[in-house]
Amino acid sequence: MRRLFPAEIEALCSFLPTGPSFAMPASYCLPVSFGDEMRKVAFLVLSTAISAPPCAASSADVAVKTPKVAPRPFSWTGFHLGGHLGAIVGNAGFSDPFGPSVFGDNVTTPGFLGGLQFGYDWQVAPAWVVGVGADASLLSSDGAFTCLQASPDIVGSNCAVKPRRLATFTGRFGYVVEPEGRTLIYGKAGAAWMRSDVSVAPNNVYNESQGTFTEDTLIQGEPSIGRVSPWGWTVGAGFEHTLTPAWSVNIGYDYQRFNSQVATPETIKISPTGPTSGTVASVPAGATSHIGQDMHLVKLGLNYRWGRDPLASWPERPAAHEFAGPTKAQLMPAGWQFEGGARYWYSSGSFQSAFPQVGAGLMSQLHYQNLTAHTGEFFARIDSPYNMFLKGFAGAGSIVSGDHFDEDWSLSYGYASAPTAFEVTHSSVGKSSLSYATADIGFDVMRGPDYKLGPFIGYSYYHYYIGTEGCTQLVAPASGICFPSAAANFVGTSESDTWHSFRAGIAGELRFWDRFKIGGDLALIPYGRLEGLDDHRARDHLTLFPTTGETRGLQAEFTLSYFATKDLSIGLGGRYWAMWTTSATESCNGCGGLGVVSPPGPGRFNTERFGGFLQASYRFN
Repeated sequence: MRRLFPAEIEALCSFLPTGPSFAMPASYCLPVSFGDEMRKVAFLVLSTAISAPPCAASSADVAVKTPKVAPRPFSWTGFHLGGHLGAIVGNAGFSDPFGPSVFGDNVTTPGFLGGLQFGYDWQVAPAWVVGVGADASLLSSDGAFTCLQASPDIVGSNCAVKPRRLATFTGRFGYVVEPEGRTLIYGKAGAAWMRSDVSVAPNNVYNESQGTFTEDTLIQGEPSIGRVSPWGWTVGAGFEHTLTPAWSVNIGYDYQRFNSQVATPETIKISPTGPTSGTVASVPAGATSHIGQDMHLVKLGLNYRWGRDPLASWPERPAAHEFAGPTKAQLMPAGWQFEGGARYWYSSGSFQSAFPQVGAGLMSQLHYQNLTAHTGEFFARIDSPYNMFLKGFAGAGSIVSGDHFDEDWSLSYGYASAPTAFEVTHSSVGKSSLSYATADIGFDVMRGPDYKLGPFIGYSYYHYYIGTEGCTQLVAPASGICFPSAAANFVGTSESDTWHSFRAGIAGELRFWDRFKIGGDLALIPYGRLEGLDDHRARDHLTLFPTTGETRGLQAEFTLSYFATKDLSIGLGGRYWAMWTTSATESCNGCGGLGVVSPPGPGRFNTERFGGFLQASYRFN
């Protein structure tokens, strides 16, 4: 088809029929300013109109359909920068230069992180994106546990790890999963660097009564303290979605691996020579313990794509799938929304209490682990037309199984029939309970038809009662407290703790692929209180250890939901909680005799709970 000149178009328009029987829309005669392609379209439309019979249709019967123009796909090419918050769970494994340990050597380091990131992406094909990036984070993370305990004759150590800084340099390869190009699923890999403070402190070597041993003959080594800054590697995967042309939200998981080493401190070895005597030898300092650190991170990030209008937004679009059914009556005031439902949470957890001597070593430590629980809960969220929201949940259930370990160093003869540097007992967890609740208020700083994102503050309540059954000596079996073993129905100890926490975090949800929604929140605990009671019944009389302390921690959860109808959804998710004391004390009622209350001494306490849940919810507008 040859090019049409303005005069030709005007001539065609002048030949159009007129009158009530034929009304041609003015849009057929396009302005001269339109390009060649639009002129060709106009020529075809006009030719068809002229060739039609004059009375073929009335003006009421003529329907002019505007062709649907596909939206221009989003381009990922360009620089981006932003910030992130996240939860971190690490495990530091210490090797023992004196042989395989009889207990311990693995230190869990939960915590939270915050930092900045930047990078560049290239969209190398309509559905493929490659990029490079870097990020740097500050960490608040802490953990400690028994280590270097090669035999019951050696006084082992307390290994503490505090990750402080983290950086990664990675490449990523992603796939665009929407026709409009707004959602990217990616994998990444690269180099990582981390700085941690590490200490290895020998545990208690003194006894109230050790036969021929006196404090003058026992050697208390100094802790081995160092700072390690190893390079390692990282792999990960994530999901990034553009909220607007300039802003995108990123949810990702990273695994990182590091290797370093630390010198071991001086300690002692006790060799029994009789039921009330033995010899002491020094174990010199200077051996090397290798540290392997595995880090698991979940991060929520917000990116700005450089050079794009930060105030721009996407044009409104209808949902890709229309839900059939009659229109519901409006139950909520205009602009308000309520969503509520129920969950089943299957989880596992732990609790650790450590009692230090003067310094960083330990006299005793209690550890509850593998605390499997079944709980049910109700949850709700209310959104207002003013971007304010309220949300929360409450649940309760039972802890159905678990293990309890009780460690002591350099027992006196009142508790052991022969000298021993270390002993540990095991009990099973019996009937126990768990309850919890949160309540938050927040403000969505970003809200659109398909997403919400905003900070919140709130309160968290977490309580558990853990009872033990039976008692078996695991280390030093011929001389320990639980030799011979106690009956399975014997209740030796119990733990009842309540953690009150102030929460501050960010919550959001994003609907994609029409029927799917991902949501969750990440909360930091800058301050909290622990109120607890440790109950020992295996002694000559009931002995109670009340506990108080200030705490920090983190609470995170993510949910993927599917809308079965417009308002009814089902989903699955994961949750992780970790809380620990920053300063705490524990006193003893009964240690000096029945009814005698000892002055409070320092203690360190921490707890974790993690697991997956199923949920169903309904939304009212």
